[in-house]
Amino acid sequence: MKNSLYKRSLTGLLGIHVCWAALDLLIATFLIAELIYETGSIGVVALFNIVVFSAIFIFFFIFAYIAKRYSCVWCVRGGVLVNVILVALICLLPNKLVEFNLLFAALNGMAGGIFWVGMNNYTRRTMGGTKMVTFQSYLQVSHAAARIIFPFTIGFLIHYISFFIAAIVAFGIGVILVAFSLLLYEDKRNTVFSMKRYFVYMKKQKLFKPVFGNFAIQFIRMFWSTCAAFCVTVLIAVVINNSFTLGWLNSVFSAGAIAVAMAYRFIKPGKLKNVLFIGTAVLSFLLSLGLLFSVDKLTIILFQLGSAVCLIIPNIETATLQLDVMKKLGHEKYNTESVVLVEFAYFVARMVGFGLIFLAFYVDGPSMWMFRILTVVFMSMAIICSVCVKLWYRAYTGVKPREVPPTHPPVEIAPQLQESNGS
Repeated sequence: MKNSLYKRSLTGLLGIHVCWAALDLLIATFLIAELIYETGSIGVVALFNIVVFSAIFIFFFIFAYIAKRYSCVWCVRGGVLVNVILVALICLLPNKLVEFNLLFAALNGMAGGIFWVGMNNYTRRTMGGTKMVTFQSYLQVSHAAARIIFPFTIGFLIHYISFFIAAIVAFGIGVILVAFSLLLYEDKRNTVFSMKRYFVYMKKQKLFKPVFGNFAIQFIRMFWSTCAAFCVTVLIAVVINNSFTLGWLNSVFSAGAIAVAMAYRFIKPGKLKNVLFIGTAVLSFLLSLGLLFSVDKLTIILFQLGSAVCLIIPNIETATLQLDVMKKLGHEKYNTESVVLVEFAYFVARMVGFGLIFLAFYVDGPSMWMFRILTVVFMSMAIICSVCVKLWYRAYTGVKPREVPPTHPPVEIAPQLQESNGS
């Protein structure tokens, strides 16, 4: 029974993530590109993202109470429903993308906040512990697979047919997403969410240093995983100005990301894995340096190679720590509060990152010189983040970094369920 529930949850989680990634591509990549094509303004899309991430944090915090007290699963389903409604609105208003872009941003953030607070809590409870690294590897591969198929498909539809038809296809994916959400194991909750109690507990148990160490790691993570990824889309849209090219480039590099994630999954912990962890972060930074000299197809492709392929390994490691930090420290009962604190780290980092992008556009204008410098700085943060993860594991006794996950993860279905972002 437990084994079947585990497989059911794993299937549901991976299916949801794949479909969510497809919808996220429509909003975070192609809608952003359409706004740039129509307005020519990086400032407009920076403001769009500021609204999105503000809404994510607000609704993440509000629905954390529901996720912990009542049901993670219904939070996931609620977020899915809002996202499907958003895509339906885009289908109905394909010629009003600029006019209603902030409404779309607010709905996108609302959907993300509700979805991720449920998903992160559900994931931690069903895939936590030794299963987390395995799950994160599967997750990165499934995301990359989605980014092979959907960017090419959606980009082709937008470029050769219309954005409206692409939105219709995305709506169909949303319906499939609803179906996958029905596979999640229903959880009955009766615990209270309280950030105040969480901080009192941390003080009593002397957990401030490891918890806020993770806060700092996740804060830094947003600069290279979210802000730099946004810069990839902007540069391709500005320089190449073609949704089909944007799509197939994403697809090609996602194939590379799958290869890297699968190879990393089967490397045993040790010196080689540590070298790859830090080395890929350094390589991604080096590949972005060409942007300081010129912005052309070659430098953009090298930058995307670093961002989409090399950073897959640091992403696996930091995402594992994001969800599993309280379990690693032996204090699981405050996991929901922990992920809310992490989401606050994401919110602050995103506001700082996109605020800087917004200012760079208005100060620097068409030359994009400051924007290019910011992009390279964002990529350098991956090195800092990787070093901090290593130091975190080394600093706190009793924490075993990256235990070798079994080929078939042990069955362990908890009575209730847990989380993940990025935003």
